[in-house]
Amino acid sequence: MTWAIVLCRFRDVQQVTEPTQFFVNYFTVAGAGTGGAYDYWNDLSYGTFSNSSQVFGWFDIPHDASEIRDPVTGAPRLSRAIYQQWGFDAARSNGIDLSAFPRRVFFFNANGDHGDAGGGTSVFSYAPGRQLEPTFIFHEMGHTLGLQHSFSDAPAGCCGSGTAGEYCDGWDIMSAMCVFQFPGPFGTSGPGLSVPYLLQLGWMLGGRVHQIFTTTTIDLIALNHPELGGSMAAQYNYVDASSGRARSYAVEVRVPDGWDRAIPNAAVLIHRIEDGRSVLVGWGRGGRPNLDWQPGDVFNDVANGLSISILGIDSPQRRATVAISPGPVAGGGMLWAATTDNRLWVRGPIESNVNWQEVGHANNVAAMAALNGKLWAATTDNRLWVREPIESNVNWQEVGHANNVAAMTGVQ
Repeated sequence: MTWAIVLCRFRDVQQVTEPTQFFVNYFTVAGAGTGGAYDYWNDLSYGTFSNSSQVFGWFDIPHDASEIRDPVTGAPRLSRAIYQQWGFDAARSNGIDLSAFPRRVFFFNANGDHGDAGGGTSVFSYAPGRQLEPTFIFHEMGHTLGLQHSFSDAPAGCCGSGTAGEYCDGWDIMSAMCVFQFPGPFGTSGPGLSVPYLLQLGWMLGGRVHQIFTTTTIDLIALNHPELGGSMAAQYNYVDASSGRARSYAVEVRVPDGWDRAIPNAAVLIHRIEDGRSVLVGWGRGGRPNLDWQPGDVFNDVANGLSISILGIDSPQRRATVAISPGPVAGGGMLWAATTDNRLWVRGPIESNVNWQEVGHANNVAAMAALNGKLWAATTDNRLWVREPIESNVNWQEVGHANNVAAMTGVQ
């Protein structure tokens, strides 16, 4: 989770965006509790990572602000994909070893094209006096964590996107600026992440995702209130009837407080997880422009035999009750395989020659089993590992030893 934040000053702009200490407080543990980027990622991960990010600079660079933006028309002149190199150059010239940091943020003191630059790097360009945009910054930092944009099942994109559904999940930070935002201490901020991306990052707390295998009525607590007991999400894994590919549905509850304080109301959200992408479902219903689900609403995926009924939402108690009824292939049983080239694959339990789908890594696996909605693996170095059974390259978590294991099974 660590970032190196490198502050770069153009030679023709002596005034910096903010003093170095401002960014130390904003990005690192030194500013814990002030509502900056450190707090955002700490809260969303439920405190499960150690963020040891560091800030370097301001460093003078041998470039002018006019190289990235026309001073008269304001039109951008250089893509961030090009001038991100100036951040690498500044770090190297000042003896900063960026190889120690898996992710980087380069901050420039003039306006220009900015955002994700790929390869774990974000570029931000803010002239002195221009207020930061935490929503935008958190979104781009999310890309450095490997997150895609979030989508809905709408037939058109949002915020000018020409891709169907792109940026159309207003409840999730990975829909960029097309989201529910509030005026925070550093600028417009929020919202949080939805369950599909929390699962991908390995941040859903152990035992707090209820796996659906049979018809179930369940109380779910709001995502941003882990202090309450109970399940924080429900997940149903299945093989898509039309594509034959592994899919999941995730059900969650959101309430308007914390990083979600700008959302319009308490709500149940239903996401489909497909190809590592989060897709909010519910487009096309009258009276539900935000694609949320309220008491009395029923979601049906007829082709895949799934029904989700919203029985009630108790906003003061920050919880909701839903009934989930899977079809005849209860629980959407899946076949998982680890191959000798250290890859993890999944396919449906269908008696025909359907393709296996690669979903991640599975290094040195000697035996594997499924139990309690998790994948378990014993590796050749005598260690036991666990991960979420989702179609994304999430990390395995080491949980103990498994000496000399040659076969393994799970018994419910």
